[in-house]
Amino acid sequence: MLAKSFLSGTVEGFFGPAWSWEDREDHIGFLKDYGLNYYIYAPKSDPFLRKQWTSPFPKNHLVELRRISKTCKKNNVFFGIGFSPFEIFHNFSSDAKQRLKRKLDEICEFSPDVIGIFFDDMDGRINDLAILQSQIVNYIQKECNGITIQFCPTYYSYDPILDKVFGKRPKNYLESLGNCLNPDVSIMWTGENVVSSKITCDHLIEVSGRLGRKPFLWDNYPVNDGPKNWKYLFLDALRNRESDIKYHLSGYVANPMNQAHLSKIPLHTIAQFLKNPSYCPSKALDNAMSDLIDSKHRSFLKSLVIPLKNKGWDKLTGEEKAKIKIEASMLQAPWANELVKWVDGYYKVGQDCLTQ
Repeated sequence: MLAKSFLSGTVEGFFGPAWSWEDREDHIGFLKDYGLNYYIYAPKSDPFLRKQWTSPFPKNHLVELRRISKTCKKNNVFFGIGFSPFEIFHNFSSDAKQRLKRKLDEICEFSPDVIGIFFDDMDGRINDLAILQSQIVNYIQKECNGITIQFCPTYYSYDPILDKVFGKRPKNYLESLGNCLNPDVSIMWTGENVVSSKITCDHLIEVSGRLGRKPFLWDNYPVNDGPKNWKYLFLDALRNRESDIKYHLSGYVANPMNQAHLSKIPLHTIAQFLKNPSYCPSKALDNAMSDLIDSKHRSFLKSLVIPLKNKGWDKLTGEEKAKIKIEASMLQAPWANELVKWVDGYYKVGQDCLTQ
């Protein structure tokens, strides 16, 4: 049995069109209903948590983030904010620390349970990268006394695409992080690849040895951002995760799709995976459809699971797209509206996502 302190839920950590604030409120209720206890707000499209992090949040942002924080507390869901102080490790000077302190003070106004420090999707060609990143994260932990800190490193999997895009990873990078980071800082990990087709206990045990702690899994399923993956909708059940991996993790978050309501189907199966040692993907998908989709429309949506996952937007014929759009347009359901928008190409994502 997992400990009550085991965080499991979602990280809104994708590129492309972000969810609406209403979608986020609805999503937090979904997490509560299906036994998940954690939500991290970290959309890549929020510039005030990334490239414009030194700028204060606009007034409407402040209002909405306070509302999301209150919604989480009302639903007994832990609330996290994922923050990427771009390029701060080029010069972690006293001025940089002051700017960082101002941003942390602003974030702490929302009473987050967790602050994520995300150094993913950043250039790693910096001397003593692990040591410098650890100094920054340990400084943040000291300034945010009592708030759980999670850290996503620049090299968060063994995937060679990270070395290709962000520079060759430093020797013993993970071991250095494990030695230099305070022991109660969680370190996020996506598996052997950025998008891992399978995750095994042996892999996680090996990574734990390097980090000196259990990794916190950032599972990039069912996320579909990026110039390639936006063309697919991943509605299928979670597959190819060994049943005992959760016992080799400090926590688990799934990165959902740009489509908040369609994401609920695979996320429902993830909730089942985390609770059920006899998890069966096909049964889990049936359970998700039964819980989330009106009985009149289940067969329609279930018939799309495989073609939307395997064929995608490019390989669906014009006739197939038109048929999907016509049928979905007649349904009064948020997930059907997302399906129409996907057919129309609304969710296209450009080269901002560098790992595709």
